[in-house]
Amino acid sequence: MKKIVLLSAVSVVFVSLSTLSHQIKTEAGHASIWNWNQKSHTHDEVAPVVERAVVATPTSTIKGMKGLDGIAKVGECYVPAYVEASCTNETKKVLVQKAYTETAVVAAVTKQVERKVMIESAKVIEEYIPALYENVSKRVLVSEAHTAWRKGSSSSIQKVVDGDTHCLVNVPAVYETRVDKVLRIAASSKTRTVPAVYKTYMETIVVTPETTRVVKSHDAVYNTVQECVEKTAGAYQWRSILCAENATTSVLRSVEKALADKGHLSTSKVDGTIDGATESAIKAYQRSTGLAVDGLVNIETVKSLNVKY
Repeated sequence: MKKIVLLSAVSVVFVSLSTLSHQIKTEAGHASIWNWNQKSHTHDEVAPVVERAVVATPTSTIKGMKGLDGIAKVGECYVPAYVEASCTNETKKVLVQKAYTETAVVAAVTKQVERKVMIESAKVIEEYIPALYENVSKRVLVSEAHTAWRKGSSSSIQKVVDGDTHCLVNVPAVYETRVDKVLRIAASSKTRTVPAVYKTYMETIVVTPETTRVVKSHDAVYNTVQECVEKTAGAYQWRSILCAENATTSVLRSVEKALADKGHLSTSKVDGTIDGATESAIKAYQRSTGLAVDGLVNIETVKSLNVKY
């Protein structure tokens, strides 16, 4: 029994030391990790993810087996890997569109009314009435009746041989007709009132003013977003991965199928080989589920995908 335990412990140390010996420095200053899950054992560069708020840039890799003794158990395999910066997210509602209402205009109600406007005010006029005269005719005596001698003439009855015949005759009074202008009504004046002059016209008046009515009310629209409220910088950590005896083609294919089922990997890539496409899918899944993002087929990710190993 002791021999078995000792052999397993040696296996942990061997895997860790072998992992460290295969680290390759990249131009970005990150170590490329020897991926023990890949059958081809190619080196995959692990670059830090640049977030909006913080850019996590590791300053150093893990040297030797520092920190491994306190976490490793018999039968477990670990590899030092760069874990991307992570966030503690908080769900928040972001206003996309304010609440608003659709309205329609209700036309004003009007009517026609007759209006009178004075164009000339009332006034008092004084009028002159001339005197009224009447023409009266009357006979005026020109000469009174009287007698006068008039020369007579001979008649057949009586012939006067010598001298004239004179006859005393009555001369009637002589009258003439005169027309007099008699005042009947004296001149006078009077006043009269001239009424005001008005003009009528039709005017449009508002009975009910124009208003608006609500046709439809729209509630505010919100989007639910995840916001990083606490940032953890990226760093190199010891990561628990599948040991060689568990990282079989069948298990790896199950991991890839689970990633494909969740929409992170094309089904054409489900071949039991961990390549760049699989690593990208693993990172996408880890980010979406809040797992530590290292791109490895680590124990935590395998369990989260419900893959038996």
